[in-house]
Amino acid sequence: MYRVGIVGAAGVVGRSIHRLLGDEVVTVFDPNITSNLGVDESISISKMGFRKLDLVVICVPTNEKEDGSADTSIVWESLEWLSKEVTQGTVILIKSTVPPSELKRMSAKFGHLVFSPEFIGESKYFTPPWKYPDPRNMESHTWQVFGGEKKDTTICVDIFKRKMGVDTQFFQTDIITASLAKYMENSFFALKVTFCNEWFDIAKTFGVDYNELRELWLLDPRINRNHTLVFPKDRGYGGRCFPKDVKAIVTDSMKAGYTPGLMMTTSNINNNFRKENDKK
Repeated sequence: MYRVGIVGAAGVVGRSIHRLLGDEVVTVFDPNITSNLGVDESISISKMGFRKLDLVVICVPTNEKEDGSADTSIVWESLEWLSKEVTQGTVILIKSTVPPSELKRMSAKFGHLVFSPEFIGESKYFTPPWKYPDPRNMESHTWQVFGGEKKDTTICVDIFKRKMGVDTQFFQTDIITASLAKYMENSFFALKVTFCNEWFDIAKTFGVDYNELRELWLLDPRINRNHTLVFPKDRGYGGRCFPKDVKAIVTDSMKAGYTPGLMMTTSNINNNFRKENDKK
C-alpha cells in the first residue's frame, strides 16, 4: 500500500483522483473548503496530515486572469506549505493545468515535481456509455502522462497502474513536454469546434443543412467525428477548460517570444460565437 494525499480534494479532479486511488488516500485538504469534504472519518483533512507520504496530488484550480494568463497562485501556495510539511523525497504530482514557463519555475524551486495532464471532463452534451472513455471516470481512461525526473514519474506509474489496470498506457516524459501536450490537445479541440461552427455558417449561407454536410465530410476516415457537432443554441466552445487553456498558452507563448496567430484568431472567433448565444 502507498500513502497518498490530495490537495484540492473538493474539486472535480480531486474527487476523481480520490475515487480512483481509493484506500491509498490517507489525507486530503482543500484550500477553499476545510470541512464537510465527504470523506471517511479515518482520513485527515488537515495540512498537518501530509507528513510521511509517498505521493501528494495537487488538483487546485488555475483560473483565467484578466490578461488571459493562468492564475497559478493556489498551486504556488500549495507548493510553499507542502515544501515545509512533507517528508523529504515525497513526490508531488500536479494535476492542475499549469503553463510550461510556470512549471519551469516551480521545478527550479521545488524538488520531486511531476506534471500529469488530466482530462476529466464535464460531459454536458453526452451521457455515457459511448465510443470514447467516459471523461468523468478516470478508471475508463486508457492513458496517463507523467512529466518529470524518471525516478519521480516511475513512482507515479507504480501507484496509478495498481488502480488502472494492464490495458492503460503510461507515458513518462519531461515536465515541459507534458504541459505542452495538455495545452496542445485542448487547443486542437477548441480549434476543431471553432472550425465546425464556422462551417455551420458557411453551409447556412449556401442554403445547406450542416448536419447533412457534416456526414458527407466525415465519410473520409482520416477525420475523427469528435467535436464536430454544432449546437445552434450553444455555439462555440465553453466550459472550464478550453477557453482558459487557449488564452493561457497564447499568453505564455507570447511571453516566451512567439505570437501564436492561429490560436489567437480561434479565441477571437469563439468569443463572437459565445456573444451570439447571449443574444438568443
